[in-house]
Amino acid sequence: MVRDIKRMLVGDLTDTDGAVKILCRRFNREYNRDTIHLYVRQGKIQAYIFQGGELVPRDPKHPTRGKDLIFVRADIEGLEQPRSPGKPTKVKVI
Repeated sequence: MVRDIKRMLVGDLTDTDGAVKILCRRFNREYNRDTIHLYVRQGKIQAYIFQGGELVPRDPKHPTRGKDLIFVRADIEGLEQPRSPGKPTKVKVI
């Protein structure tokens, strides 16, 4: 999906804490900042940062502080509900 991040309204964007609140309300379970950062590293959501006064996509090669990340609300609301927590099972190959 192509979107013009420069034309987004303030209500279309959220920070890390706002993303945590959205996920907590949506899935009725606890989330924290680390979960959001995990989703960013996994490529499930795109993070943006302010650079030179403009909002640009975050380059995964350059680590940033969590409070500096901005997200599109539609990306957060579009996440699929995660599976139940626990260790992943190993598949035995016969």
